[in-house]
Amino acid sequence: MAADSVTQVRDVMSQANAAAEKILDRAKDVSREAMERGKEIGREAAEKGYDRAREFAGNGADFLGEFLGDASDSIATMTREQPWLVIGGAFVVGFLAAQLIKKI
Repeated sequence: MAADSVTQVRDVMSQANAAAEKILDRAKDVSREAMERGKEIGREAAEKGYDRAREFAGNGADFLGEFLGDASDSIATMTREQPWLVIGGAFVVGFLAAQLIKKI
């Protein structure tokens, strides 16, 4: 009788372990799927951000081109080809201007 009870407890524990493993496997699958979807969303956002930065830089290049005249074509081309470089340069110029204004 005691041996039957022990056997039943072991069977129930085995079934519980099997169920827990299935739940864990499913949780891993869901986690992987969520991670992949997050990566995909991140890539899409980065592409949109790059496109918007490129558009913004292009608009800035057009304005600067009108302002500078002859040198505008090379500046506009560089801005369209290397928008992050131009944005970085604008940041540096803005930072330096802010430091100068702060000291005045």
